Amino acid sequence: MGTLKEFRIAFSGLKLGQHEYKLSAGEAFFEKYHNLEIDYGEVEVNLVMTKKERMLIFDFHMEGWVELMCDRCLGKYKHYIDHQEKMYVKRQNGIYEMVEEAEDVLIIPDDWSYFDVSHYIYEFIAVLLPMKRVHANDEEGNPLCDPKMIEILNKVKVKDEEEKDSDENIDPRWEALRKLKNNQ
Repeated sequence: MGTLKEFRIAFSGLKLGQHEYKLSAGEAFFEKYHNLEIDYGEVEVNLVMTKKERMLIFDFHMEGWVELMCDRCLGKYKHYIDHQEKMYVKRQNGIYEMVEEAEDVLIIPDDWSYFDVSHYIYEFIAVLLPMKRVHANDEEGNPLCDPKMIEILNKVKVKDEEEKDSDENIDPRWEALRKLKNNQ
């Protein structure tokens, strides 16, 4: 797995105060962090790093989109992102690896000269993904899904309803179990 050098924020030798970075999470970024949830995206990251004597404060503003698969029609769609996040990185003597102190607080060895933010940007984006991933609706409330797939789904739905109607003559012994199932 290659590194994304532009996401390595070098802080050694920088003056105390704020430093701004413009990063772009595009094809190379999502190839590195490839999984089944995010296929592709274009996310611009405006990062302001505030360097203090023993701490780095990272303010992220992420804006753009990621390509997801619709749960309804299995087509691709763009999910738009506009989010801000803050992270604190403390520098400490006597430790040899990074330690997570809290959800948004990390402790790194004092001799590190840069901090790679790519993994954290990916995590911030991944947390923003909706549980139910579907195309948006048009002005009339109709889904913007693949019309052929919606037609197939509607046929299956009609068939299921017909089967329910034909179950009217069910054995009474099974009716009690059906009531339990429908209550849940």
